[in-house]
Amino acid sequence: MGPASRKNTYRHIYPLRTLGMGLGGLLLGSVLYGTPSPAWTWWLLALGALGWPHLAYLLARHSRDPYRAEVRNLLIDSAIVGLWVPLMHFNLLPSVVLVAVTTYDKFSTGIKRLWLYSLPGSWARARWPRCCYGPSRAWKALCWW
Repeated sequence: MGPASRKNTYRHIYPLRTLGMGLGGLLLGSVLYGTPSPAWTWWLLALGALGWPHLAYLLARHSRDPYRAEVRNLLIDSAIVGLWVPLMHFNLLPSVVLVAVTTYDKFSTGIKRLWLYSLPGSWARARWPRCCYGPSRAWKALCWW
Protein backbone atom coordinates (compact mmCIF):
# COMPACT_ATOMS: atom_id res chain seq x y z
CA MET A 1 0.00 0.00 0.00
CA GLY A 2 1.58 3.28 -1.11
CA PRO A 3 1.61 6.53 0.87
CA ALA A 4 -1.18 8.08 -1.22
CA SER A 5 -3.52 5.13 -0.78
CA ARG A 6 -2.73 4.88 2.94
CA LYS A 7 -3.64 8.53 3.34
CA ASN A 8 -7.06 7.97 1.72
CA THR A 9 -7.92 4.66 3.37
CA TYR A 10 -10.70 6.24 5.40
CA ARG A 11 -12.40 7.45 2.21
CA HIS A 12 -12.57 3.92 0.86
CA ILE A 13 -13.80 2.40 4.10
CA TYR A 14 -16.44 5.04 4.91
CA PRO A 15 -19.18 3.87 2.48
CA LEU A 16 -18.63 0.25 3.46
CA ARG A 17 -18.74 1.08 7.17
CA THR A 18 -21.94 3.08 6.68
CA LEU A 19 -23.58 0.21 4.78
CA GLY A 20 -22.32 -2.44 7.21
CA MET A 21 -23.37 -0.59 10.34
CA GLY A 22 -26.76 0.21 8.81
CA LEU A 23 -27.46 -3.41 7.84
CA GLY A 24 -26.05 -4.60 11.16
CA GLY A 25 -28.41 -2.17 12.87
CA LEU A 26 -31.35 -3.78 11.08
CA LEU A 27 -30.18 -7.21 12.22
CA LEU A 28 -29.70 -6.01 15.79
CA GLY A 29 -33.06 -4.24 15.77
CA SER A 30 -34.83 -7.44 14.77
CA VAL A 31 -33.20 -9.28 17.67
CA LEU A 32 -33.92 -6.50 20.18
CA TYR A 33 -37.53 -6.39 19.04
CA GLY A 34 -37.92 -10.09 19.79
CA THR A 35 -36.33 -9.97 23.23
CA PRO A 36 -37.20 -7.86 26.26
CA SER A 37 -34.72 -5.02 25.83
CA PRO A 38 -34.49 -1.79 27.81
CA ALA A 39 -34.82 1.55 26.05
CA TRP A 40 -31.12 2.38 26.44
CA THR A 41 -30.18 -0.52 24.15
CA TRP A 42 -32.32 1.02 21.41
CA TRP A 43 -30.57 4.36 21.88
CA LEU A 44 -27.20 2.61 21.80
CA LEU A 45 -28.24 0.84 18.60
CA ALA A 46 -29.20 4.12 16.95
CA LEU A 47 -25.97 5.76 18.04
CA GLY A 48 -23.81 2.87 16.83
CA ALA A 49 -25.59 2.16 13.57
CA LEU A 50 -26.31 5.71 12.48
CA GLY A 51 -23.77 7.90 14.26
CA TRP A 52 -20.55 5.92 14.52
CA PRO A 53 -19.75 5.65 10.77
CA HIS A 54 -19.86 9.42 10.37
CA LEU A 55 -17.91 10.07 13.57
CA ALA A 56 -15.24 7.57 12.49
CA TYR A 57 -14.94 9.33 9.13
CA LEU A 58 -14.53 12.72 10.78
CA LEU A 59 -11.98 11.41 13.28
CA ALA A 60 -9.86 9.92 10.49
CA ARG A 61 -10.28 12.92 8.18
CA HIS A 62 -9.10 15.43 10.76
CA SER A 63 -6.29 13.28 12.13
CA ARG A 64 -2.61 13.98 11.54
CA ASP A 65 -2.19 10.37 10.43
CA PRO A 66 -5.47 9.26 8.79
CA TYR A 67 -4.19 5.71 8.27
CA ARG A 68 -3.50 5.13 11.97
CA ALA A 69 -6.80 6.76 12.86
CA GLU A 70 -8.61 4.41 10.50
CA VAL A 71 -6.88 1.37 11.98
CA ARG A 72 -8.05 2.57 15.40
CA ASN A 73 -11.58 3.01 14.01
CA LEU A 74 -11.54 -0.54 12.64
CA LEU A 75 -10.57 -1.84 16.07
CA ILE A 76 -13.41 0.18 17.59
CA ASP A 77 -15.76 -1.44 15.06
CA SER A 78 -14.77 -4.82 16.47
CA ALA A 79 -15.30 -3.62 20.03
CA ILE A 80 -18.79 -2.40 19.09
CA VAL A 81 -19.65 -5.83 17.69
CA GLY A 82 -18.21 -7.46 20.80
CA LEU A 83 -20.55 -5.32 22.88
CA TRP A 84 -23.63 -6.32 20.90
CA VAL A 85 -23.15 -10.08 21.19
CA PRO A 86 -24.10 -10.28 24.90
CA LEU A 87 -26.68 -7.52 24.56
CA MET A 88 -28.45 -9.81 22.07
CA HIS A 89 -28.38 -12.51 24.77
CA PHE A 90 -25.90 -14.50 22.68
CA ASN A 91 -28.53 -15.16 20.03
CA LEU A 92 -26.56 -17.64 17.93
CA LEU A 93 -27.21 -16.78 14.28
CA PRO A 94 -27.04 -12.97 14.54
CA SER A 95 -23.96 -13.20 16.77
CA VAL A 96 -22.13 -15.48 14.35
CA VAL A 97 -23.07 -13.30 11.39
CA LEU A 98 -21.87 -10.09 13.08
CA VAL A 99 -18.59 -11.58 14.28
CA ALA A 100 -17.89 -13.30 10.94
CA VAL A 101 -18.59 -10.20 8.86
CA THR A 102 -16.54 -7.99 11.16
CA THR A 103 -13.62 -10.42 11.09
CA TYR A 104 -13.79 -10.64 7.30
CA ASP A 105 -13.82 -6.85 7.22
CA LYS A 106 -10.43 -6.86 8.94
CA PHE A 107 -9.07 -9.37 6.40
CA SER A 108 -10.34 -7.35 3.44
CA THR A 109 -8.49 -4.18 4.45
CA GLY A 110 -5.15 -5.78 3.62
CA ILE A 111 -3.66 -4.67 6.93
CA LYS A 112 -1.58 -7.56 8.23
CA ARG A 113 -2.85 -9.24 11.41
CA LEU A 114 -5.52 -6.57 12.00
CA TRP A 115 -8.10 -9.30 12.66
CA LEU A 116 -5.81 -10.69 15.35
CA TYR A 117 -5.40 -7.29 16.99
CA SER A 118 -9.18 -6.85 17.03
CA LEU A 119 -9.87 -9.99 19.08
CA PRO A 120 -8.91 -8.64 22.56
CA GLY A 121 -11.17 -5.60 22.15
CA SER A 122 -14.07 -7.74 21.00
CA TRP A 123 -13.61 -10.17 23.86
CA ALA A 124 -13.30 -7.42 26.46
CA ARG A 125 -16.43 -5.67 25.22
CA ALA A 126 -18.33 -8.96 25.20
CA ARG A 127 -17.54 -9.33 28.90
CA TRP A 128 -18.44 -5.74 29.85
CA PRO A 129 -22.23 -6.20 30.18
CA ARG A 130 -21.68 -9.31 32.27
CA CYS A 131 -19.39 -7.43 34.64
CA CYS A 132 -21.80 -4.50 35.00
CA TYR A 133 -25.13 -6.29 35.18
CA GLY A 134 -24.30 -9.86 36.12
CA PRO A 135 -25.36 -12.83 34.01
CA SER A 136 -29.00 -13.60 33.49
CA ARG A 137 -30.20 -17.19 33.73
CA ALA A 138 -29.86 -17.58 29.93
CA TRP A 139 -26.34 -16.15 30.00
CA LYS A 140 -25.24 -18.58 32.73
CA ALA A 141 -26.05 -21.46 30.41
CA LEU A 142 -24.15 -19.90 27.52
CA CYS A 143 -21.13 -18.36 29.26
CA TRP A 144 -18.23 -20.47 30.35
CA TRP A 145 -16.16 -17.64 31.79
